[in-house]
Amino acid sequence: MNVECRRCKKPIPASDVNVQRMVAKCSGCNAVFDFSEQLSPAERAEPAAAATLTQRPLPVALPTGWKIQRRDGEPLDGGFSYRASPHHAVQELSLSWRWFSPGKHLFMLIFAVGWNSFLVFWYQAVSQGGAPWLFYVFPLVHVAVGVSMAYGALTGLVNRTTITVGDRELTVRHGPLPWRGNHTIAHRDVAQLFCQKHMTKNKSAHTFAVHAQLQDRELELVSNLPEARQALYIEQLIEGALGIEDAPVAGELKKTAG
Repeated sequence: MNVECRRCKKPIPASDVNVQRMVAKCSGCNAVFDFSEQLSPAERAEPAAAATLTQRPLPVALPTGWKIQRRDGEPLDGGFSYRASPHHAVQELSLSWRWFSPGKHLFMLIFAVGWNSFLVFWYQAVSQGGAPWLFYVFPLVHVAVGVSMAYGALTGLVNRTTITVGDRELTVRHGPLPWRGNHTIAHRDVAQLFCQKHMTKNKSAHTFAVHAQLQDRELELVSNLPEARQALYIEQLIEGALGIEDAPVAGELKKTAG
């Protein structure tokens, strides 16, 4: 069995080849790739025959308020059987949850209403009093902050995130109000998933994110999760659906049951 890098064509040593997952890493260009298409039919059959059907429970229960179902509409109980091999049949499913948190988003909404009401009062007073142009320009930064807070509150009230594992692609969508962070990734590009903890901008708290290690880069798949178990659930669910054998990643969040 000879494997070469899909990008730079450099031969890959055996120490950088994971036969069970059909994934290799090139030390020359740092690419991580699926090398299954480089094998003969006989070579492909060997690791497939060695893989066994196993049961592996999710490290945490389905988070409260989250919904998971198969693509055919059948509900899931939060876990399923899968092969620890890239040759198993993909488990097509969707996972979704609302962003709404009463303590956070209702407070944001009330604060935004008060903030923007003051700005409306300000501009009404300025326009009626014939004030110079500086009085119109000065609060523009505050207007931007007010609009941002109001939009953030509204997305918290109505938006949800949906992760879908299709027959060929993994997608992440936020809506119905537009929000950054939508992704569409081919299954074959995903080598590993892992979770990390991130500090908020003001360093007063932390959130959790799920990252995907792709063939040529790292992608933050889902971010701003308030609980570690939510991130760990997403990681394990997607790995199970795609048949990715979990492997340690430097700097990842420690996996705990719960």
